[in-house]
Amino acid sequence: MGAWDSGPFGNDDAADFIAELADVADSGVIVVMLGDALLAVTASDGYIEAPDMSRGIAAAVIVAVLASTTVPKPPELDESWLDSFVAVPSKQLLSEAEAVFRRAFRDDENEWYELWADAALIDDVRDRLAPYVSAVS
Repeated sequence: MGAWDSGPFGNDDAADFIAELADVADSGVIVVMLGDALLAVTASDGYIEAPDMSRGIAAAVIVAVLASTTVPKPPELDESWLDSFVAVPSKQLLSEAEAVFRRAFRDDENEWYELWADAALIDDVRDRLAPYVSAVS
């Protein structure tokens, strides 16, 4: 994982995902893209590779931001893009986002967790994601 920051978008896979989303104007397509990224994590029974988890976490953070006015908006998310999004996340999307966060911090079969734990930064990552986890819980 090419990571430069422990925030939710501080890696290549998450940055690529938000760039893909920024190119889409249709809220319905964006919802599908968010759902697909979440399901890549939650529907898997096996080992989760870091790229899938990074995209899933990015999607979960976006769902949290869209669902709550109290969570911080990460500077990586374009404010005008967020303002143009007209859909409110469904209960299903919120549930999937919550499940992604739960799976992210399981140390079994999770490359993303292993990488952050090996770097002794898993607690920092957990702290930075805490407001978003609370927003979807």
